[in-house]
Amino acid sequence: MYNAYMDYLKSEEWKKKSKMRKNYDNNRCQNCGQEIKLNTHHLDYDNIYNEDVKRNLKTLCVDCHRKIHLLKKRKRRSDGTIIITEFS
Repeated sequence: MYNAYMDYLKSEEWKKKSKMRKNYDNNRCQNCGQEIKLNTHHLDYDNIYNEDVKRNLKTLCVDCHRKIHLLKKRKRRSDGTIIITEFS
C-alpha cells in the first residue's frame, strides 16, 4: 500500500490535484501564510486516489506539514487512536 501511495504522489494525476489546491489557496500555507516550499496535505485518507480538491486537501508549507504529522504521531502513541490533528 505504501509503495502504491508513493507512486501516486509522483503521478501526473496527483500533481494536477496538488497544483489546483495550491492555486485555490493562493499559493500560501493555510496555517502560517508562507509562500515558499509548499506541500499539499491530505486532511484525511478516506478518499485517497479520489480526493476532492476542496474538501480533502490543504496547502501547507514544509514546516507546518511536518508539524501536523508529528502531532498526529504523538497522538497515536499516547492513546492508540488515530485523530486528524490540525492547528490554526
